[in-house]
Amino acid sequence: MVLIAWGDHPPERGGLSRFAWFEASDVALFCSIKDMVYRVYGEAGWEQFRLTTQAKFPGASSLSPEEIWVRSMFSVRCEQFR
Repeated sequence: MVLIAWGDHPPERGGLSRFAWFEASDVALFCSIKDMVYRVYGEAGWEQFRLTTQAKFPGASSLSPEEIWVRSMFSVRCEQFR
């Protein structure tokens, strides 16, 4: 889901562009999956997944880790979608 939301190039900084065409229900599903991964693999497992996935983002090599975070779906505040 995160790779689909990122698209072929980095989304605009902040805002809703990091969700691409996903609707609130799609983001809520992402948050549910994130919670499940946390329960099964722990925080370290989630971080490893996040870093591995971020390395696959097209155009991410030219961005700082902070910029990648802000522009990606990983930065969503899931409390808003529960």
